Formats: sequence, structure tokens, C-alpha cells
Amino acid sequence: MAEKGDRGLSIVDARIEITMGPDVGSVELAVRDRSGRDARDTLAVVREKSRWNVVVFVDRPSSPDKPTSSTVRP
Repeated sequence: MAEKGDRGLSIVDARIEITMGPDVGSVELAVRDRSGRDARDTLAVVREKSRWNVVVFVDRPSSPDKPTSSTVRP
């Protein structure tokens, strides 16, 4: 949002695709800025109580007592 904010963006199209169960997916947004330039971006979304919400994780700290996942093969 910091990178693309304050440009007067207007959403001209939004397509939600369900990817992991009925309440998790992605949305492809088509936007237009004040000068008439078009852009597209895809964001993760979750549905809570019949409303779709954009998933935003920026420098989210994890709990110190929560184990981390590994990508190393056993």
C-alpha cells in the first residue's frame, strides 16, 4: 500500500478465485490511476462472515515460543 498508495487508484474490475477451500483465495484487481494508466495486481484474500478481506503480512513477528517450519527434506 505504501508503494502504490496516494495515486488516486480506482478499481475497475475484481475477480476472486477460490484456491484453498471455500474461504481462501486470490483476487486479481484491475485499477486505473488519476492519469488514466491501468495496472493489475493479485492479492491473497480470506472470507470472514460473508466478506472478503485482503491478507496483509508486513514484518509480522511470530510468537517466540512457536516452532518454525523447515524447508529441509528429512
